[in-house]
Amino acid sequence: SHPLFYMIAIGAKYVPLGEFAYRVNVVSAVAAAFAVANLYLLLRLWVGKNLPAIIGAASLAFSHTFWRHATIPETYNLYAALLLGELFVLLQYVRSRRVGYLYWLGLINGLAVADHMLATIALACYAVFVGGLFIKKQVKAPAWGFPASLRMPKPMSTRRTIAAGALQSLQKLKNKRACCNSSTCFACADT
Repeated sequence: SHPLFYMIAIGAKYVPLGEFAYRVNVVSAVAAAFAVANLYLLLRLWVGKNLPAIIGAASLAFSHTFWRHATIPETYNLYAALLLGELFVLLQYVRSRRVGYLYWLGLINGLAVADHMLATIALACYAVFVGGLFIKKQVKAPAWGFPASLRMPKPMSTRRTIAAGALQSLQKLKNKRACCNSSTCFACADT
């Protein structure tokens, strides 16, 4: 199924513009326009010149199959827009080495998987790519939320960890209330 496309199409139901079927067709056309724009941006960044980027984007825009899918309610154009967005963000990461682009890559690929299962192929490729970055130590684990949270400095039991967290929370609450006993204190008003 294609839940992302369905959610966008259901959202289009509330736009006062013609009939419902027309609005869903407009969703496909807008997704196709984003795909063409993303291809232009990708080629412009990759090649560094406007003319090849314009020719590539125009070739996609006026190709028979792409044009046909842009005029009917199908998920392919939304997937093409998301895939080209992923490639643009990946190229941005390769050029700048800023880890934030990898987060964007994950977000856009997650949306693409919600649109079409074909995006899981790209997900596997990105997993190998990011795994290689970890192995080469080009990306450090503390920069990533989930893998960094798996590392603990020393082994602790689960009960001990929960108890330590509860004690810290109680201590913070006690310190917060100890700042004043006034009911008009803004720092203590929310407790």
